[in-house]
Amino acid sequence: FSNYFTASQPTSWGLDSIFLSRMDYEADLRCRNKPLSICNLLADRGWNTLYFSPTTELCFSQGRDYGALFRMQKAWFQEQIFKRFGEK
Repeated sequence: FSNYFTASQPTSWGLDSIFLSRMDYEADLRCRNKPLSICNLLADRGWNTLYFSPTTELCFSQGRDYGALFRMQKAWFQEQIFKRFGEK
């Protein structure tokens, strides 16, 4: 995508806006029926969905929460990036 960004708050709320086209990250975490994610739409059309994060997956439970909300096929957090490419 070119020039694609969110006007929402930074971090999790901004990601919620980008991936789910919604503005309330906290409400989406509590929601039982998770809203449709752009990752679902892309995967249904044969695209691989991968999320990279420079932070640890334990930071604010991102590993658990982002996977449940955004439903990307794979997520690489700091631990996986350092394991694969080393720390620099």
